[in-house]
Amino acid sequence: MKEGFSRRSPYLPRPLVRGGARADRCERSCDRLGPLTNTALPRATGGPVPRHPSHPRSTLRRSVAVLLFVTISAVPAGFAADTQDARLTQAERTALVQLLSETHARTLALTADVDEATWRRKPSADAWSIGDVVEHLVLAEAAIRGRVESLLAEGPAPDWRTFERTSLDQLVELGADRSRKFQAPEPIQPQGTLGRDEALRRLMQARAETVQWVLATDADLHSVAATGPIGVRLDGHDWVALLGAHNLRHNKQLEEVRAAVLE
Repeated sequence: MKEGFSRRSPYLPRPLVRGGARADRCERSCDRLGPLTNTALPRATGGPVPRHPSHPRSTLRRSVAVLLFVTISAVPAGFAADTQDARLTQAERTALVQLLSETHARTLALTADVDEATWRRKPSADAWSIGDVVEHLVLAEAAIRGRVESLLAEGPAPDWRTFERTSLDQLVELGADRSRKFQAPEPIQPQGTLGRDEALRRLMQARAETVQWVLATDADLHSVAATGPIGVRLDGHDWVALLGAHNLRHNKQLEEVRAAVLE
């Protein structure tokens, strides 16, 4: 059996809840992502990896683990699995939390041994630094969450039961594909104003709030829709999943920047 995303996660109860076509789709997508948390990283120094004074690596891991252990147990068991029900199924909640949590944990791992000077170092004049990437993730989290909330306020799309949807597999693949270049909208372009500690604090807080919202919401996410930044129409569930795909995309960028500035 192929070892994949859902089977190697140290942060979630397993196996994933199984329940119909949506659950199968979610599990296949998670398998396709592969493990994201255990890849070895180059160290910034020759000695032991520096520990963040306020958030040591072990504390980050424990914080994510405790958050997910507590919140995943709160997933309501009574949500309908009917494809005409616009609410999330339990399997969809579990898969979204897993995607959001593992991509976030990977970001923390990629930034855990970076000091303030390296944080601001750019591979080239027009490239983003590690700090720029993280600041962008903070801004994008708020922007995408805000987009979901505005769609819900607008109400259901007339064709929500029938429009052609993008599978979670396709969404993750499109969103994370670094060969497809996108220009970040001006409101979510980094300004270089956040230091390392503050940026990571905001990122952890924002993602924790998103995970809690996914676990608690009974909104009709499948009934709202709009064209997303990757050029396809997305329902509310897909917009939330886009946060994970976007995170995965920029984790790849962080790996590239690290390789350049830690040489």
